[in-house]
Amino acid sequence: MNDPRGAFPPQNAANPSERSQVSDLMRQALAAINQGQLPGGALTAESVEQLARNLGATDPEQIATLQRMMMLSPASANPAVVAAQHILFLLGDVECALPSEAVQGVERAFDVTPVPNVAPWVLGVTQMWGSIISVVDLRSFVGLPSIGVTPRSRLLAVVARDMMIGLVVDVVTEIRTMGDAIRHESLATNAPDWVQPFLEGVAQVDGRLVFALDPARLLFSDRMNRYRAD
Repeated sequence: MNDPRGAFPPQNAANPSERSQVSDLMRQALAAINQGQLPGGALTAESVEQLARNLGATDPEQIATLQRMMMLSPASANPAVVAAQHILFLLGDVECALPSEAVQGVERAFDVTPVPNVAPWVLGVTQMWGSIISVVDLRSFVGLPSIGVTPRSRLLAVVARDMMIGLVVDVVTEIRTMGDAIRHESLATNAPDWVQPFLEGVAQVDGRLVFALDPARLLFSDRMNRYRAD
């Protein structure tokens, strides 16, 4: 989120000027969240509304659109079908994505308590919303050289089948509605070997290849479940 790229298509913007305003608001909001400025610290419709107002937004429709783009339904809005979105992130020079419905939080600052007798890619455990979850260095897990936790690192709290694991990634780049852009055929084409066991599909995003990962395949992989040191 340090350098959000690409367009963020609002759902209720009536003209190019309004679309541009909402895109600018989205980029400002992502930057503020990345800097730890989210009111209350939890990503909710209410906290996003307060953040938007802190950024100078006054139009209720723009704020509601921002909430929907972040997969948060405004409390006053009628239920509506919302396009599925993804959290895009980097591991080295490879851009990956996880569905936002599986990412319960994106943390900039987090404390990790080491635990003994675990695989090198398990950094330890952390507390999140009253629960203790494992923290995994995703780079190391997939076989890339570890760079540790850096100022750009983010902890993704990923959930699949009622299990939550914290995945440390290099940097989160943006929140994006990809939808039909994800292709499920010929998945192995251009995908690094370490991506393929977890691959759901591939998308072209502004000329970049983005590999959409399946959260369940990742969290319930044999390797993830053999986390104890040999």
